[in-house]
Amino acid sequence: VTANQIIRDRLENYNIRIASRFLQKNGMDPAVLETVHIVSKTSSKNTLLVMMAPMLITITILSGCTSIAADSFAGEKERGTMEQVAVTQVSRGLLLFVKELVILIVTFIEAGVSLAAYGLSFCLFPELQEVIGNNGKDLYLNLSEPGLIWAVLITAGFVLLTGALFTVISILSKNARQATSFLGTFSILPSILSLLVIFSKTAEVRIGDVLVPIYQMVLGLKLAFCGAGDTRLFVVILLSQLFYAMVFYLLSGILIQKNKFIV
Repeated sequence: VTANQIIRDRLENYNIRIASRFLQKNGMDPAVLETVHIVSKTSSKNTLLVMMAPMLITITILSGCTSIAADSFAGEKERGTMEQVAVTQVSRGLLLFVKELVILIVTFIEAGVSLAAYGLSFCLFPELQEVIGNNGKDLYLNLSEPGLIWAVLITAGFVLLTGALFTVISILSKNARQATSFLGTFSILPSILSLLVIFSKTAEVRIGDVLVPIYQMVLGLKLAFCGAGDTRLFVVILLSQLFYAMVFYLLSGILIQKNKFIV
């Protein structure tokens, strides 16, 4: 420490004391002399993971639902087993319910196992956390409890929507190969839509943006992980997912009643 620095520090302290006494004498708060520190923080320390996680979760759900949905109706139609089921006394509603239930259970299990594998890999190989941008300090994206709840609800709603949509496609497909090719195209969409979400500003999200299927899933998860979304947007996403799912379920019922699952 040089002599000049010591002199400057003492003069600064002396001036502060003089100014503080002056303010007190005139009935003002000396706290106004305190230095103001401006700190800038990002909405999430895990920038790369926030951008990739929604895409990975969406692709996992779509790919997990594709195999079971393609074989659900189209596969059995190709093998001729649906004709045998049609001549039995099994109601069309029960048949659709069982098929849908199997699709949902398998999709939830595959999505859960895949996500658990992601988490386990980070636990076994901590150096991966540095690659995704969090310097190995925070694996859980700084998620608040409401953000985590909304992320789970939006994911569950997307599973319901995906199961209903893929069932319609499976019923209308002539064989499992055709159904797989149709369903496989949906697995490409999250990769394309995620590019739009990555470069979009969370502050500029509008209600119309969260009404687009698949895109709303990727966008909703990003908002939940960043902690940047409000309750209104999350409610709109969830309700629209349930509405789309109900429409596709009703369409599946109409197709089943018209025996489209046989021919």
